[in-house]
Amino acid sequence: MASPHKTPLFRFGLARKLQHSWVRHRWADLLVALLIIAAWLLAGKQEWIPLGLEDVAPPQRQATYQVIATIAGTMAGFTLTSVSVLVNLLRTPMSTIDRLLPDSDKGRVGNAVIGVLPSLALLFASALVGILGDSSTPRGHWWIQAFVGTALVLSVLALARVIWVLRRLLDTSTMS
Repeated sequence: MASPHKTPLFRFGLARKLQHSWVRHRWADLLVALLIIAAWLLAGKQEWIPLGLEDVAPPQRQATYQVIATIAGTMAGFTLTSVSVLVNLLRTPMSTIDRLLPDSDKGRVGNAVIGVLPSLALLFASALVGILGDSSTPRGHWWIQAFVGTALVLSVLALARVIWVLRRLLDTSTMS
């Protein structure tokens, strides 16, 4: 938001305001993740769909958890690389970014990017729990799968937020 002394360069529509609200309120991701997993569990309990990975053989469940853990680690590396790029971008004197992005928003951008790391760490840890505790049993445990699913949705939403922020910064920095 612009300082009280400046008039905004342009006004945002409702869609853009909702996107900005989503970027600022990371806690909403937990609500979305819990709703998705609750719907999934409810549909599984009603036997409309399989309940998680219970019908999947243990070796395939183990491979699924290993892939999830690998992707979580890779995305954490992507995020740390993005932080490096972001720091260089925000520290470089660029008239367009300095004009369009107040200092308070620069902090919000950094928080949005750094905020993905806890969800990726949770996803990585929950995938390890899945490897150790769920893939060694004949049918698996729905509650471990639900926990991993919640962490997965949280991570996807957090990464989507980072990509959205980086895209907007790229658009802003390339404006003439």
